[in-house]
Amino acid sequence: PLTSLSGNPLRETTPLNDPEIAAQEARVRIKKRTLGMDDLETISAMDRLAMEYYDLQRFDEAETLLREVIESRKRVQSEYNAETLTSMHQLELTLYCKARYTECEELGVKLIEAKKLVLGEDHQHTIASMYNLGLTYLTVGKLSEAEGMYKTVVEKGIRLYGPDSKDAIMAASRLALVYNRQGRLTEAADWGGDVVERRRRLYGDKDTETRDTMEDLMVTYIKLGRQKEADELENILSQPL
Repeated sequence: PLTSLSGNPLRETTPLNDPEIAAQEARVRIKKRTLGMDDLETISAMDRLAMEYYDLQRFDEAETLLREVIESRKRVQSEYNAETLTSMHQLELTLYCKARYTECEELGVKLIEAKKLVLGEDHQHTIASMYNLGLTYLTVGKLSEAEGMYKTVVEKGIRLYGPDSKDAIMAASRLALVYNRQGRLTEAADWGGDVVERRRRLYGDKDTETRDTMEDLMVTYIKLGRQKEADELENILSQPL
């Protein structure tokens, strides 16, 4: 699935507790002293520790360590190595969580260009970076840029994975939000209606994200004066869960 900047796409494990973090920090110190900063074993240990910091929302420590990891990977594995790009992606997420949007945007642009060269324009990781950059644009109010990015992601998602793929639906939902913020309510309703239809069919009316998109569409209908359609959605949302 696409990688959202609002979460960590690289791990699905439980964060370590404080003693475990302390042990991990000790391992990193030992490897730095015995193997050196540019040994791949040291780099991997630093990378794992940075991920733990991120999971614990210790973003300052995560950023510091990730920058060390990236510089070491560039020296040892090259700037365009897949693992280097993964570490850069994690730094992008960290910067977003710290509301450092200008740096996040700059890194996002650089990542997309690098992934196009290394992986190709249609690779899922490249598309995920496009989605992430669209979210950054949306967050800082660069709505035209966000629109262009999400249109690209929707087109690629539909072409590569089909219109019912989660990736295509997520990007279409973001595009509807962009149109809403631009005041282009008819287009927002069209895209939002399509997303709601697909999500209801695939995930049902009780799914949390489906209900969120239905509420957004209901508000759009109200703004457009399409009260009958808004009432229909309100009735569906009012049913017992």
